[in-house]
Amino acid sequence: MKNGENLRFMINKIMLRRAKTSDINTLAELRWKLCTDDSPDNTIIYHGQLTADGSPFWTRSSFLQPVHYQGQAAMLKISIGADEIRGAQLMAWWDGDGAVKVLDYTDNALLLERALGNKSLVKMSYSGLDDQASKIICHVAARLHASRKQPLPDLMPLSICFEALMHTAVTHGGIFDKAASLARSLLIKPEEVVFLHGDLHHRNILDSGSQGWLAIDPKGFLGERGFDFANIFCNPDTNIAT
Repeated sequence: MKNGENLRFMINKIMLRRAKTSDINTLAELRWKLCTDDSPDNTIIYHGQLTADGSPFWTRSSFLQPVHYQGQAAMLKISIGADEIRGAQLMAWWDGDGAVKVLDYTDNALLLERALGNKSLVKMSYSGLDDQASKIICHVAARLHASRKQPLPDLMPLSICFEALMHTAVTHGGIFDKAASLARSLLIKPEEVVFLHGDLHHRNILDSGSQGWLAIDPKGFLGERGFDFANIFCNPDTNIAT
């Protein structure tokens, strides 16, 4: 078994026991080693090129490590889950237009330019500038939805997002049934079908300084472009949204 394959096996095994802090720390160490070793199956050749530039941290679906790569600030993101991996392909397809630029990626490893601006859409909303923040989100969405000449990535249909709602409607009825009926009517006749970010909101658009506001963490769906604007109405929290 190759070194990289062995590490992946160990990561999968540890993922079954993520609840323990010691296992999470071990997993972080293994993930970092996986992306900096020189194993033959590691198609991102990081050996000797990545240096840590801060403490690693976790989200619900990813391990992230600030790094320096070839003289520039970058972010290494290693994801679990098909939607995150699919999102990496979409990030690469956008090629820095509306989204943070991908420097390199393979399977679940993604190396991104690091957004170094100090502004925040969340802070803008809390400071009475929610209308301006919403306009920025709409502008970023327009860039992401624009057509491109390069070959299209393989994305999932938007209807996948509503499968849980459809099952819940059958079981519980009531408001779930009404919501499912409305969703079906919109999904049957979509308008302006584009590649969707899928999770576009205040925290997933970062200030990149001279490059402006750029998106991160797409889920990668194909569907009506209006879906990407829906999150504006319920973010950054219920107090602002209502």
